[in-house]
Amino acid sequence: MGILRIILLNGIAAALLVGAWASPADAVSRGLQVTIKESERAGARQAGTINLYGASYALVIGINKYSKGWPRLSNAVRDAELIAGALQKRGFEVTLATNLKSDELKSTLEEFYVVKGADPAARLFVWFAGHGHTLEDEGFLVPADAPDPDQSAAAATQFRLKSLSLRRFGEFVRLAQSKHAYTVFDACFAGTVFNSQRSKPPPAITHATMRPVRQFLTSGDRGQTVSDDGMFRKLFLRAINGESRADANDDGFLTASELGLFITDRYTNISRTRQTPRSGKLADENYDRGDFVFKLASLSQVPPPPRIAANSALDLAFWNAIKDSRDGADFAAYIKRFPNGTFIDLAQSRLAALGPPDQARPDQPAPPAERVLAMDQEMTAIRSANVRLGPDVDSRRLGNLGVGARVAVTGKVAGRDWYRIKFEGGPAYVFAPLLSAAPKQTADASPPSGPALRAGQSFRDCPECPQMVVIPEGHFLMGDLAGSGDADEKAVYRVTLRRPMAVGKFEVTFAQWDACVAGGGCGGYRPADQGWGRGERPVVNVSWRDVAGYLKWLSRWTGKRYRLLSESAWEYAARAGTETKYHFGNRTRQLCRYANGSDRSSGAAGGNRKCSDGYGNQTAPVGRFAANGFGLHDMHGNVWEWVADCWHDSNNGRPVTGRARRDGDCTRRVLRGGSWYDQPESLRAANRGSFQHERRGDNVGFRVARRISRR
Repeated sequence: MGILRIILLNGIAAALLVGAWASPADAVSRGLQVTIKESERAGARQAGTINLYGASYALVIGINKYSKGWPRLSNAVRDAELIAGALQKRGFEVTLATNLKSDELKSTLEEFYVVKGADPAARLFVWFAGHGHTLEDEGFLVPADAPDPDQSAAAATQFRLKSLSLRRFGEFVRLAQSKHAYTVFDACFAGTVFNSQRSKPPPAITHATMRPVRQFLTSGDRGQTVSDDGMFRKLFLRAINGESRADANDDGFLTASELGLFITDRYTNISRTRQTPRSGKLADENYDRGDFVFKLASLSQVPPPPRIAANSALDLAFWNAIKDSRDGADFAAYIKRFPNGTFIDLAQSRLAALGPPDQARPDQPAPPAERVLAMDQEMTAIRSANVRLGPDVDSRRLGNLGVGARVAVTGKVAGRDWYRIKFEGGPAYVFAPLLSAAPKQTADASPPSGPALRAGQSFRDCPECPQMVVIPEGHFLMGDLAGSGDADEKAVYRVTLRRPMAVGKFEVTFAQWDACVAGGGCGGYRPADQGWGRGERPVVNVSWRDVAGYLKWLSRWTGKRYRLLSESAWEYAARAGTETKYHFGNRTRQLCRYANGSDRSSGAAGGNRKCSDGYGNQTAPVGRFAANGFGLHDMHGNVWEWVADCWHDSNNGRPVTGRARRDGDCTRRVLRGGSWYDQPESLRAANRGSFQHERRGDNVGFRVARRISRR
């Protein structure tokens, strides 16, 4: 996902002292006994108790006091102190080092791995919080006295001399004879020294756990700016202290693999995709087999996991229909129908606040007319739909609408997902998500008939539909053409698209999403706009699953089959016949003409310092930046765009026909293009990202595509 950059970690102030502090527990460094299983299979028998570690050593580094062009940080040293204290309580012999200069950083790390790592029975833990940087695809940890390499050629030379390359760091961890070493970078990180983990951790501790390993965890991915709120440190401490359910198999031990998956999931959600931690193992077959282990404290005070209803889809649909209700009867009905439902606690709370429901009639008639918003629209049942006397699932059933049945909708219950319809000569009610606007065509909005659509031609299938542009068939080289990208952009493939297609000229807007909701689609979900405005701004806070709902509605509405672009088709459309980093060339100074990204107007330390797009830390209305050679806008920046593919961490095995990849990790889907929040390297045409398909973020949106007829 772009050129490695270990970005700004924390804030602005600095501690003043450089030095190392050893914990008072020097002489009482403790090991760890674990109970192992015969195999990783569920229900495997215990194979006995072993001494996994004879001693525990930790080196904790925090650097605040930067100079020579780097912003000073505020929380790196404080976070390091809190980590050191927590590890000491857990039996580690801790060395705390702050504000290290070049020679001190290198010698401190090397000495730790050589001296403390001389004990084969010990476990080694390192925490690093401070600046980092990438220069010509080589990652570096930045000491307090290294200059900013962007200042001049001479500064770049001094930077290489003073900073610690990750390649050399990989040599340090290999010097240790200890079987297990674990490094946590409170920093964005990527590169070839470590391999990111994508698989689930094993369900039990076995003999395999004891094999040699060098593991890592980072607080962000390449091209991201790490926040200054201490949340990464808090999540880490909660996990190792047993205050969160990071222990996936509930065996009382927390492996580095479990910890990595837990923090990645939690922090990605908390940061709304702005930070996506990575975890994994050293790219060395001699050091990628075992797993670092912590022993947890009691989990007795951790709340139980949420209750899930037997039919969670029905549970969710019911809840969405009543969640905004002011009628206690709705919540009483939920409690009766779903006594173990996902929202049972909230339903009970809302019922208590509203008071007991009116017991007059279970088939209470429709609410007063003033609570129904008038409509006059024909809709179609997209699923079998019960017709009720009132807008309530417990109201008397009057009949049923079969799939495809057309019905006249005369109103929508205010604040509720229920439509009023004409049924057998009188009013009745249907659960809104079961109806969709009947497909319609508008002659002046439809693509022209007659000759085939030509490349560059623009059209809409309906007034509410995205504007489309026809792009030609062709072939291109996909991937890291410059050779400076990361491993997931390799290998370079020649991809051929054998037919033209229509692609959204702009990213889908809030106005277009809101039309879907008004038309009975998108599950009634109305995403937040962050206070930036709706209308022509790109819709955000939509998951891959949400997008699937929009595509389904748009396809029914128009009678055309809309879809997401495949990843290779997206890159073909973004490059528009070019082979440079961006469709306009390689110079970041020009980005602000073509893309909304992190720059001088954003105020972010790691942003593009060479220009300002004027939109700061928010999206821009679509089409405000120049189009590429195919007439497509915002292919770089504004919002990350969902594509159809499941995630793979490389281009190997990619279809050369432009089809989407349907294998791999399909719980994560690919994102392309970068966003208003991201630095220039994340806006490159070859840059790749991914996100869990059910997650939403304020910098994530999409654009649509569809096939066009050959005439």
